[in-house]
Amino acid sequence: VRTGQYPESITLVDNITISGVGADLVILSGSGGNIITGADGCIISGITVGGPHSEGSFGYFSLDAEDISIEKCVFTGTIYGIQGGGYDNLNTVIKNNDFFNFIGAAIFFSSNANPIIKNNIFQENIYAVKLYGNAEYMATIDNNLFFNNDTDLYGEIDFGADNLTDTDPIFDADGIH
Repeated sequence: VRTGQYPESITLVDNITISGVGADLVILSGSGGNIITGADGCIISGITVGGPHSEGSFGYFSLDAEDISIEKCVFTGTIYGIQGGGYDNLNTVIKNNDFFNFIGAAIFFSSNANPIIKNNIFQENIYAVKLYGNAEYMATIDNNLFFNNDTDLYGEIDFGADNLTDTDPIFDADGIH
């Protein structure tokens, strides 16, 4: 995806890759509802999800997509950043992303989801990671930085290895570096 601001929402089909030239250069903002609706086997990288016109939206949403990879993205200013619905969301890898300014949760999964949440930054969210059901016990949460969130982890969650709390990520003025 080339540099630009895209005020639209997209619904993915199975096994597609959405790769932006950089999260600070490609902004997918939507206008209510789900900005990205997921499907099996998708890869999303190098974009900002949220921003202008995204209030009241959900960043990435899927009821039961499997084998998803979301990396090197920025999620900001929506109700939820990444949300897995009430069914199985198996093998979702969320790594090397920045999540900030969510009034819901930056990441929310329920049911039998087993997300891998690794090497992310969570800053100034109501909930950084919120899990219900078996997702509380099946998630892997390692090497993340949590700063100035109202609640870092919600649910009976194993905090994992090498996570940092209350450490300022020292973002620059635009908030994504």
